[in-house]
Amino acid sequence: MSTEGFRYEVVAEDGPARAGRFITPHAVIETPVFMPVGTQATVKTQTPAEIEATGARIILANTYHLMLRPTAELVAQLGGVRRFMRWPHALPTAAATKSSRSPACARSTTTASCSARTSTAVSTR
Repeated sequence: MSTEGFRYEVVAEDGPARAGRFITPHAVIETPVFMPVGTQATVKTQTPAEIEATGARIILANTYHLMLRPTAELVAQLGGVRRFMRWPHALPTAAATKSSRSPACARSTTTASCSARTSTAVSTR
């Protein structure tokens, strides 16, 4: 299975279980994998170097909080989420899931306003 710049290779199977490699433009991730979650651009209690030392090459970034503070515009001015977090490896984001259930979006009169904020927050450069 592949999409431009991304590929998954199965390296071993045992019944329904499998091990593989997820190849991205920024990292090769051996699977199965433990994926730390970074909320507000940080994995609590660990620096990017400490996370990297564990062998992790992927962090799930929840960018919804960055959209609120310091704002998506400021993160973009500072070089995007990857530079802001100082994480050179794979960095998928989960802003749409969180923001679609946020109180601000629930109060919104249109889904377009939430969608626009979400698409801005997801930029990973």
